[in-house]
Amino acid sequence: MGVEEWIQRSIVRPTPEARRGTLALPPHFQGWPHIAHGGGVLACLYEIARPFLPGGTPVQATVRLHRSVGLDRPLNWSLTRDQGGIGVTIEDEDRLLAEGRVERSTESIPPAILPLPDGQAPAVPGNAGCLACGSENPIGLQIRFHYGEGAVWKTYRPRPGQSGKPIRRRCE
Repeated sequence: MGVEEWIQRSIVRPTPEARRGTLALPPHFQGWPHIAHGGGVLACLYEIARPFLPGGTPVQATVRLHRSVGLDRPLNWSLTRDQGGIGVTIEDEDRLLAEGRVERSTESIPPAILPLPDGQAPAVPGNAGCLACGSENPIGLQIRFHYGEGAVWKTYRPRPGQSGKPIRRRCE
C-alpha cells in the first residue's frame, strides 16, 4: 500500500461535504519517533481540503505545527472556507496541534529559494522510521534533506512506481 492509500485510510469524513471529522495518522507517518512527520501532516491536510478545490488548478499548501501530532490515535479535524482558500485545523481534544491552508497558486517556487544545490550543502541526519528519510520505513521516500541559510530543502524526483510530479519543498 502506498502513501496515498494510507492517507485515504487515515481520514474519516462522515459525508463527502463534511467539514469536520477525525484523522488517525498511521505509524508509518512518523518523523521523529512517536510523532507525525510534518510532510505527512501537510499531505493529510491537503487531502481533507481536496474535495473543495477546483480541479486542475495549481495550489499552494502550507502547514504550521503548534505541537507534536501523535500517531495511531483519533484526532479531530475541521475545515473552513473563505474567498482566499481553505483552512484546516487538527486538534487533540481542545488543543490545537496543527493548522494549514490551501490556496490557488499561479506562481511556481523560484529556483533562488534554494541557497545551494543538493549535494553541496550539509545533509540533515536521518531517522530509520521517518516517512521522508527513513531507510526502514516501507512507504518512506528514503531521501535526505539539505540545510543552510535558515532553510531545509530537497529537490526530489519520485522513484519508478511512485506517483506524482517532481516537487520542490522548503520549510523554515
